[in-house]
Amino acid sequence: EDHTCRVWRFADRSVIEQEAEELAKRVRKAEDISIDAKKAYGARKLKEALRLYRQAAELAPGVLKYLTNLSAVYFEMGDNVSCIMKCREFLTRAQEPSLLDGPAELRPA
Repeated sequence: EDHTCRVWRFADRSVIEQEAEELAKRVRKAEDISIDAKKAYGARKLKEALRLYRQAAELAPGVLKYLTNLSAVYFEMGDNVSCIMKCREFLTRAQEPSLLDGPAELRPA
């Protein structure tokens, strides 16, 4: 029996679990930021909402709802070009496989 192969399988699984844990942390942090962004949006603090939704989108690029949230903020700010660009980005990325849709080992808990 080749013990080297077993060691590599363990290392690969460990790396996958570590990456999944990191991804889950980032998604949770992005969701917390998104809650604050939603409050800012509701209070019509659009620049603050824009900053926070951008931050959430950077933390969790696989969570596409932040793109639609950004497009909504741009729309409310009257920036129709940026709104349309974010909508197009959403449509393009929605057709691509996401880490969140990938193997169960890579999905956040």
